[in-house]
Amino acid sequence: MGQFIPKFDFFYFKTVWILIIISLITKSLSAQKVGSVSGAIIEKSTLQTIKGATITLANTDLSTTSDSTGYFRLLNIPVKTYNLVVNASGFKSVTIYNVVITTGNEKVYAIELDQDAMKLEAAIVKINKRSVRATNLETPLSIQKLTGEEIQSNPGGSFDISKVIQTLPGVGGGVGGGTFRNDIIIRG
Repeated sequence: MGQFIPKFDFFYFKTVWILIIISLITKSLSAQKVGSVSGAIIEKSTLQTIKGATITLANTDLSTTSDSTGYFRLLNIPVKTYNLVVNASGFKSVTIYNVVITTGNEKVYAIELDQDAMKLEAAIVKINKRSVRATNLETPLSIQKLTGEEIQSNPGGSFDISKVIQTLPGVGGGVGGGTFRNDIIIRG
Protein backbone atom coordinates (compact mmCIF):
# COMPACT_ATOMS: atom_id res chain seq x y z
CA MET A 1 0.00 0.00 0.00
CA GLY A 2 1.06 3.47 -0.75
CA GLN A 3 1.85 6.05 1.83
CA PHE A 4 -0.38 9.11 2.08
CA ILE A 5 1.61 12.34 1.69
CA PRO A 6 -0.38 15.52 2.37
CA LYS A 7 -0.20 18.09 -0.36
CA PHE A 8 0.95 21.56 0.51
CA ASP A 9 -1.85 23.96 -0.33
CA PHE A 10 -0.12 27.21 -1.27
CA PHE A 11 -3.42 29.09 -1.71
CA TYR A 12 -4.55 28.22 1.83
CA PHE A 13 -1.14 29.24 3.29
CA LYS A 14 -1.17 32.55 1.42
CA THR A 15 -4.74 33.37 2.52
CA VAL A 16 -3.98 32.72 6.19
CA TRP A 17 -0.91 34.98 6.13
CA ILE A 18 -2.79 37.79 4.38
CA LEU A 19 -5.55 37.64 7.01
CA ILE A 20 -2.99 37.74 9.84
CA ILE A 21 -1.21 40.75 8.33
CA ILE A 22 -4.50 42.61 7.75
CA SER A 23 -5.62 42.01 11.34
CA LEU A 24 -2.30 43.27 12.73
CA ILE A 25 -2.42 46.41 10.59
CA THR A 26 -6.04 47.09 11.57
CA LYS A 27 -5.23 46.60 15.25
CA SER A 28 -2.27 49.01 15.14
CA LEU A 29 -4.27 51.64 13.26
CA SER A 30 -7.19 51.44 15.66
CA ALA A 31 -5.00 51.74 18.77
CA GLN A 32 -5.74 55.06 20.45
CA LYS A 33 -2.74 57.26 21.13
CA VAL A 34 -2.73 58.48 24.73
CA GLY A 35 -0.36 60.32 27.04
CA SER A 36 -0.16 61.42 30.67
CA VAL A 37 0.52 64.37 32.97
CA SER A 38 1.96 64.27 36.48
CA GLY A 39 3.55 66.56 39.02
CA ALA A 40 3.26 68.24 42.38
CA ILE A 41 1.06 71.03 43.71
CA ILE A 42 3.12 73.41 45.89
CA GLU A 43 2.25 76.41 48.07
CA LYS A 44 4.22 79.31 46.61
CA SER A 45 5.23 81.05 49.85
CA THR A 46 6.28 78.01 51.91
CA LEU A 47 7.09 75.49 49.15
CA GLN A 48 5.03 72.87 51.01
CA THR A 49 2.99 70.44 48.94
CA ILE A 50 -0.81 70.80 48.90
CA LYS A 51 -3.02 67.74 49.28
CA GLY A 52 -6.53 67.53 47.86
CA ALA A 53 -6.03 69.97 44.97
CA THR A 54 -8.20 69.30 41.91
CA ILE A 55 -6.39 69.04 38.57
CA THR A 56 -8.66 69.22 35.50
CA LEU A 57 -8.12 69.31 31.75
CA ALA A 58 -10.33 72.18 30.56
CA ASN A 59 -13.33 71.25 28.39
CA THR A 60 -12.97 67.53 29.22
CA ASP A 61 -14.21 65.12 31.86
CA LEU A 62 -10.64 64.19 32.79
CA SER A 63 -9.60 65.21 36.30
CA THR A 64 -7.79 63.98 39.40
CA THR A 65 -6.79 65.19 42.86
CA SER A 66 -3.41 65.48 44.49
CA ASP A 67 -2.65 62.79 47.05
CA SER A 68 -1.58 63.22 50.68
CA THR A 69 1.94 64.15 49.55
CA GLY A 70 0.71 66.73 47.01
CA TYR A 71 1.48 64.66 43.92
CA PHE A 72 -0.89 63.84 41.07
CA ARG A 73 -0.96 61.76 37.90
CA LEU A 74 -3.54 61.92 35.11
CA LEU A 75 -3.43 58.95 32.69
CA ASN A 76 -5.01 57.92 29.36
CA ILE A 77 -5.26 61.44 27.93
CA PRO A 78 -5.91 61.53 24.16
CA VAL A 79 -3.08 63.20 22.23
CA LYS A 80 -3.96 66.88 21.85
CA THR A 81 -3.26 70.35 23.32
CA TYR A 82 -5.10 71.18 26.55
CA ASN A 83 -5.34 73.82 29.27
CA LEU A 84 -4.61 72.40 32.73
CA VAL A 85 -6.66 73.99 35.56
CA VAL A 86 -5.65 73.58 39.21
CA ASN A 87 -7.98 74.47 42.11
CA ALA A 88 -7.45 74.07 45.85
CA SER A 89 -9.44 75.31 48.79
CA GLY A 90 -7.92 78.52 50.16
CA PHE A 91 -5.75 79.09 47.08
CA LYS A 92 -6.08 81.05 43.85
CA SER A 93 -6.91 78.97 40.78
CA VAL A 94 -4.06 78.45 38.28
CA THR A 95 -4.37 77.64 34.57
CA ILE A 96 -1.45 76.29 32.55
CA TYR A 97 -2.12 76.98 28.89
CA ASN A 98 -1.10 74.93 25.85
CA VAL A 99 -0.15 71.67 27.54
CA VAL A 100 0.77 69.42 24.61
CA ILE A 101 0.04 65.74 25.32
CA THR A 102 2.12 63.29 23.29
CA THR A 103 2.64 59.54 23.45
CA GLY A 104 5.75 58.22 25.13
CA ASN A 105 6.62 61.41 27.03
CA GLU A 106 4.88 62.21 30.30
CA LYS A 107 4.57 65.91 31.08
CA VAL A 108 5.77 66.65 34.63
CA TYR A 109 4.89 69.94 36.37
CA ALA A 110 5.61 71.64 39.69
CA ILE A 111 2.61 73.95 40.03
CA GLU A 112 2.80 76.76 42.58
CA LEU A 113 -0.41 78.16 44.10
CA ASP A 114 -0.81 81.51 45.90
CA GLN A 115 -2.96 81.72 48.99
CA ASP A 116 -6.30 83.40 48.37
CA ALA A 117 -6.99 86.53 50.37
CA MET A 118 -9.68 86.09 52.99
CA LYS A 119 -12.85 88.15 52.54
CA LEU A 120 -13.97 90.20 55.53
CA GLU A 121 -17.54 91.30 56.04
CA ALA A 122 -16.62 94.53 57.83
CA ALA A 123 -13.42 96.36 58.63
CA ILE A 124 -12.85 99.12 61.14
CA VAL A 125 -10.19 101.64 60.18
CA LYS A 126 -8.55 103.84 62.81
CA ILE A 127 -6.51 106.76 61.58
CA ASN A 128 -3.30 107.50 63.43
CA LYS A 129 -1.11 110.55 62.99
CA ARG A 130 1.77 108.40 61.79
CA SER A 131 2.29 107.82 58.12
CA VAL A 132 2.37 104.26 56.92
CA ARG A 133 4.21 103.10 53.85
CA ALA A 134 2.64 100.05 52.25
CA THR A 135 5.11 99.43 49.44
CA ASN A 136 8.23 97.39 49.62
CA LEU A 137 11.33 98.58 47.78
CA GLU A 138 12.11 95.03 46.72
CA THR A 139 8.72 94.54 45.05
CA PRO A 140 9.10 94.76 41.26
CA LEU A 141 6.55 96.71 39.26
CA SER A 142 5.99 93.97 36.74
CA ILE A 143 6.99 90.35 36.38
CA GLN A 144 6.72 88.23 33.24
CA LYS A 145 7.15 84.47 33.54
CA LEU A 146 7.61 82.27 30.48
CA THR A 147 7.16 78.52 30.59
CA GLY A 148 8.78 76.06 28.24
CA GLU A 149 5.43 75.47 26.54
CA GLU A 150 4.96 79.22 25.92
CA ILE A 151 8.45 79.47 24.42
CA GLN A 152 7.76 76.39 22.28
CA SER A 153 4.41 77.66 21.01
CA ASN A 154 5.52 81.26 20.28
CA PRO A 155 5.07 81.93 16.54
CA GLY A 156 8.34 82.89 14.90
CA GLY A 157 10.33 82.13 18.05
CA SER A 158 11.87 78.94 16.67
CA PHE A 159 12.56 77.76 20.26
CA ASP A 160 14.97 80.75 20.65
CA ILE A 161 14.46 82.44 24.03
CA SER A 162 16.03 85.71 22.86
CA LYS A 163 13.50 85.99 20.00
CA VAL A 164 10.60 85.23 22.34
CA ILE A 165 11.75 87.80 24.92
CA GLN A 166 12.00 90.47 22.21
CA THR A 167 8.25 90.17 21.61
CA LEU A 168 7.49 91.33 25.17
CA PRO A 169 6.53 94.98 25.80
CA GLY A 170 9.49 97.19 26.65
CA VAL A 171 12.07 94.76 25.30
CA GLY A 172 14.05 95.48 22.14
CA GLY A 173 16.46 93.39 20.18
CA GLY A 174 20.07 94.07 19.42
CA VAL A 175 19.42 94.23 15.66
CA GLY A 176 21.08 97.19 13.96
CA GLY A 177 23.25 98.01 10.98
CA GLY A 178 22.40 94.79 9.15
CA THR A 179 24.08 92.60 11.78
CA PHE A 180 22.45 90.47 14.43
CA ARG A 181 23.68 90.92 17.96
CA ASN A 182 22.64 88.33 20.50
CA ASP A 183 21.64 90.79 23.23
CA ILE A 184 18.42 92.41 24.38
CA ILE A 185 17.61 95.95 25.46
CA ILE A 186 15.08 96.34 28.29
CA ARG A 187 13.44 99.72 28.79
CA GLY A 188 13.23 101.02 32.36
